[in-house]
Amino acid sequence: VTEESGEPPQIIAVSPTEGDSGTEVTFTAEVTGDGPFTYYWDFGGGASPNQSSGVSDQPSATVTLSRGGTLPEPVATYPASLTVTNSSGTAIHDFNLSISAWWHLIEIPFEHVHAYALTPDGKPALLRGTETEVVYCVWNSGYWEEEVIPRATYKVLAHHPLTSEPVAVGSAGGETSGTVVYSWRSGAQWYQEEIEYAGWVAGIDLAFHQDGSPVVCWGILGDPFALKVAERTPEDWMIETVPTEGQDPRQPVLAVGGEDNIAVVYGNSETPGGVWIARKQATTWEISEAIPEPSSGQEMATAPDGALVLVVRRSFAHTTYITYAEETPSGWNLEDIDTSDYYYVNTVAPSFLADGEPVIAYGVNIGEQDEPVYEVRVVWRDTEAWNLSVPFPPEGNTSSWGGSLIGVSMDGTVALTVGEHDTSSNYYALFW
Repeated sequence: VTEESGEPPQIIAVSPTEGDSGTEVTFTAEVTGDGPFTYYWDFGGGASPNQSSGVSDQPSATVTLSRGGTLPEPVATYPASLTVTNSSGTAIHDFNLSISAWWHLIEIPFEHVHAYALTPDGKPALLRGTETEVVYCVWNSGYWEEEVIPRATYKVLAHHPLTSEPVAVGSAGGETSGTVVYSWRSGAQWYQEEIEYAGWVAGIDLAFHQDGSPVVCWGILGDPFALKVAERTPEDWMIETVPTEGQDPRQPVLAVGGEDNIAVVYGNSETPGGVWIARKQATTWEISEAIPEPSSGQEMATAPDGALVLVVRRSFAHTTYITYAEETPSGWNLEDIDTSDYYYVNTVAPSFLADGEPVIAYGVNIGEQDEPVYEVRVVWRDTEAWNLSVPFPPEGNTSSWGGSLIGVSMDGTVALTVGEHDTSSNYYALFW
């Protein structure tokens, strides 16, 4: 007696082969041959769960797609496969699973948020205040981890460039007045140091030297105004008053350049000229005008190559637009990113992609003055051309949003904080 063998499996097609990151997708296969069949899926790192827990008699698999790419290359490709077996043989179908990066919202369920940051591994972090304490919060796979820290009115949250531990600066004693303080975590313990009594604090910022020692600057409202910079030495804080040439030093922005020199920018559209920069050379300060036109909303950062860069909201011929300025040996090179005449523009700080190119986000009103429609735009530069990423909010969502750029993590995740206008709803928006 001879038993005639059946028809081995043949995989005709698998679908889908593409999708948006974070979405739930059901994969199905078209298979010919004599059943029954068993199925084994392997998504090559592109889904969760990433593989079948074992062979199954079900021709479909429901999974959540993993992250997509980055701003320059928003689509990530994963080497996926399906293996189908029956009593007569086995068929293997390899296919590319293409996943597009998209915006993902994480609700911020807190009031009185003092400052935002992004941990080096891409987790949203913030400082929030209650009636009795200040809490450092980190989003960790579906929930907010919280720990109480020394009390102050914090304006800046960052993570130490060498240890990745959180640090914060602010003032203790009042919303705008009191003593400038520096707080940091080491291991499981938080510490706080008083730097100097500052009176009426008008803006504060934080940066780090290459050896990891912190630098803090702050403006003081008074008659006259004052600008202070403090460097942490092994013994104590070394505090200096920076000459400002009579310019308004409110809302100063601090950076440490490639030669480990401190730079502070300040000024607003009401002061003579535009944006001024104070740069420390050895023991003296050099003051110069970086951008001559009336400007405001200036933000500064240090590029990976050590160059100082500025982003400003520049006013020219009754038009407000976004300008990116990079310092070169011959002066500041200005690039106008967006020259549309918006009723509202919100400038935010630059960050940088893994290849060193800058990325900037800014909020605009693309509607009318009395009927605003807000949009957050994220732009990045590639070979000297500026590109607009997938805008926020995504198509089909309400456009009543405003936002700020928080940064770019080491894995390429871009993070914004966004909020719906005329509501109390606030979110982190992560592009991955």
